[in-house]
Amino acid sequence: MGTKKSPASDSDSLPVLHPVIIPPDDLAKHDPIYLETSARNFFAIFSKYEYEESGTLLGKIKEAQKFFHSLFDESIDDWNKGHKRMLARRNRYTKPLDELESRIKSAQAAYSLDQIRRQREISDRNARIMREAAEEEAREQVSQLREFGTPDAIEDAERIEQKIESGTLEVSAPPPMTLTVPKSSTGSSGRLVQKLVVVDADKLNREYMIPNLDLLADLFSTFGVENFRQLEELVGIGSIGLEDIVIMSQRTATKRE
Repeated sequence: MGTKKSPASDSDSLPVLHPVIIPPDDLAKHDPIYLETSARNFFAIFSKYEYEESGTLLGKIKEAQKFFHSLFDESIDDWNKGHKRMLARRNRYTKPLDELESRIKSAQAAYSLDQIRRQREISDRNARIMREAAEEEAREQVSQLREFGTPDAIEDAERIEQKIESGTLEVSAPPPMTLTVPKSSTGSSGRLVQKLVVVDADKLNREYMIPNLDLLADLFSTFGVENFRQLEELVGIGSIGLEDIVIMSQRTATKRE
C-alpha cells in the first residue's frame, strides 16, 4: 500500500486571495476622483477662508485613506506573510549556494587582478627600459655637444640636461598593452572595470569637495537652533544658514452628537 502524499503545510502555502467588494455608497463618499475635483481649489491658498476649507477637505481625504486601508490591508498583510514564508524556505537552499558562488567569484577576481598586475609590471618595465635608453642616448648627445664647445652647442646641451633631470625628455612610447582578464574554457569570464578613487582628499580643488550633509545634520540636531551661532563658528562662518519649513499634520474631525 503506497504512502499518501501529505498536503503542503501552512508554512509552505499562500493564503487564498478573496475579492474586495466596495459598497457603492462608500465608494461614492470616498471616491478619489470626486475628492480630487474639490482639492484642485486648494492647490494654492490665498485667504484664511480657503485655509480653513482646505483643512476640512484634508479631514475627508484622511477619512477616505483610512477607509481604503481598512478594506485592503488585512488581505495584503496575509499575502505578505505568506510571501515571506516562501522566501524564507527558498533562501534556506539558495543562500548557501549564493555564498559558495560569491567566494569562488571573489577568488577568480583576485586571480584576475593579480594577472592584470603582472601585465602592468611588464608594460611599465618596457616603458622604463625605453626611457633609460633614450636618456642614455641624450647624455651621449650632451657629451658630444660639450666637446664641440660652441655657445649654441653648450646651450643645447644644458637644455637637454634640464629635460633629463625634470623627466620631460621626449621618449617614444611603447605600444600600449591591452590589459585582459583571463578567460576560462568552462564558462567563467570577467571584465576589467576601473573605478575612480580619491588618493588624497587634501589635494582636491574646492569645487570637487562635497559637504558631509549627514554629519552637518547630526551636528545641527546636537546644537539646535538656539546654538546655531556656535555651530556656524565650528563649521565655517557664512557656510550654513537656516531655512524655514512648515510641516503640516491633519487630524480626522471628531463627530459631535
